[in-house]
Amino acid sequence: MHYYPLILPYINKSKLEKFKKYSARTTLLYSDEGMFQIKGGKLYQVHFVDDENSFRKKLGSCEFICDDSKIEWTPSNKLPYEFDRRDTINHCYEKGSLKLYIEECEGRIEHIYFYVKDTQIYGIEEDIMEMLSCAK
Repeated sequence: MHYYPLILPYINKSKLEKFKKYSARTTLLYSDEGMFQIKGGKLYQVHFVDDENSFRKKLGSCEFICDDSKIEWTPSNKLPYEFDRRDTINHCYEKGSLKLYIEECEGRIEHIYFYVKDTQIYGIEEDIMEMLSCAK
């Protein structure tokens, strides 16, 4: 399950250092032919499988859209003719089974979301609130 905040909250990444972290660079290509990603020197087309059962949920003062959409990558042998390139750095902070993803482009945070593999874990929403309050 993904938790996407409706409004991008203020995040101070240096305050998240107590959580396990890893980072990865990503190159995305946006074109009329679709979205593509370069991973490990190979080109993939990105496909989104939408969850039709998304819902809104308020946790503390932050409102989220919650859904279980999936992303699929298929290998591509063809680079789109025209595209906009976007290089990002994706940071992941972990607390148990909860993951906070922060996407940066040109040194600015542009997108964040939480990912929970199993929503039946007790206290997961409290963990989301703890990570958000730590990041302020």
